[in-house]
Amino acid sequence: MASVGRGGPIGLRNSGSKAATALLAVISFVCVMGGVAFVSAAPASANMGICKTSQQPYGDLTQAQATMSAEPTVDLTHATASAQGTVAARGHAYVYDWDCTGDDAGLAPYYRRYQYNSLGPNYQNRFARLGTGSYRVWFAGLGLVGGVAHVTAYGPNQSGQCKIAYWGPDNIDQAVTIYCFDANGNLVDRQFTATYTNEVASSYGFGYLWADSPTASSYTPATAYQFSTAGLPNTIVRTGTGKYKVTMTGLAKSAPNSAVLVSAYGVTQDAYGKITNGTVGCQVGTSAGTFATVNCFAGGTPTDAMFTLTYVGQGNILDAPNAPLINVTPTTALPSSYAWVDGTSATAPDPTWRFSTAGPDTWAQSYDAANVITYVSVPVYSGWGDVQVVAYGTVASYCSVTSWADRSIGVQCWSPPGKLTTTPFTVFFTGAV
Repeated sequence: MASVGRGGPIGLRNSGSKAATALLAVISFVCVMGGVAFVSAAPASANMGICKTSQQPYGDLTQAQATMSAEPTVDLTHATASAQGTVAARGHAYVYDWDCTGDDAGLAPYYRRYQYNSLGPNYQNRFARLGTGSYRVWFAGLGLVGGVAHVTAYGPNQSGQCKIAYWGPDNIDQAVTIYCFDANGNLVDRQFTATYTNEVASSYGFGYLWADSPTASSYTPATAYQFSTAGLPNTIVRTGTGKYKVTMTGLAKSAPNSAVLVSAYGVTQDAYGKITNGTVGCQVGTSAGTFATVNCFAGGTPTDAMFTLTYVGQGNILDAPNAPLINVTPTTALPSSYAWVDGTSATAPDPTWRFSTAGPDTWAQSYDAANVITYVSVPVYSGWGDVQVVAYGTVASYCSVTSWADRSIGVQCWSPPGKLTTTPFTVFFTGAV
């Protein structure tokens, strides 16, 4: 069985080797022809969350993977390469691509709303569809080693998940590969949002790690793939099959009203190249003070798995400076909000487990029982930017974003293999400039 992950600039994961990653970048794919329709709910027949099938550079996953083992076979015309500079730098970014075909022509009108790069407006991000359910994103100028990535599936009434397969530098850019699956673990075209960061400084409580040793009894993640504003190493203890306790040492005092985001990482293949872990997902079990528990499942069965984790206290998951509301001029500060949410409650999220850069905040929550969607009203303008969500609890479940509009975010959650359910979750919004 082969494991696909970081390894080489663009390559298959080789156990014991770690490829470079870089910087924080957020990509938000919302791929509906003619732009995005932000709505409160959509009928099951609506084509929301499914990418167009035109312009397929590679016909199937085998061909796509063949391009991962050696450069410059990959179509680098989508990458910015050294167009904006010659040296990679730290930073953060996100992007919205309107049709998911790898055609970047439609990005310009939405640049400030759905694409951002902390290196400046000349650094434009690019992406390509490699095959069914597989995508590669180039974040301009961010090709450094280290960091953390997250991904959330987007679109209503669609079970299944998206996962970070691996990432690594490509010239001065950062190339991130993402696979999306249906509820049975088959590759499927899907919209998604994703974040990526390699920051090592923050004005608020912040930390992250990549947990790459799922069967180890305890360990400290590699230095390049973890960070804490407390300046202390993070640790992971395996407490049972698919169960982990993560300690973000020293962050409790610096991060009140904190929240934790978790994503499953990596894909494995059988001898015929078929991905065998498309149903594996990870969620937050509990979080308090300096530690969080993480539970990983294959379907509904606990299983050992790699994952990424970000811890934030009164800030955003990009580690960007805070801004109070929507920004009206270009800046490096971003408005943001996050909250732990009881999936069926009609009351606002608990003030102990929520935060907004808007200051004294006004939150609201409603539940659409007919469509099994929870709507969270956040204090900052949320029509642009990025949304991430993670299921919370000990029973196997996963969540996706159904929509986001002005101060309203919709979330659906599923129990394996693909039944709509109500479960607590944590939702994160990071705004545009």
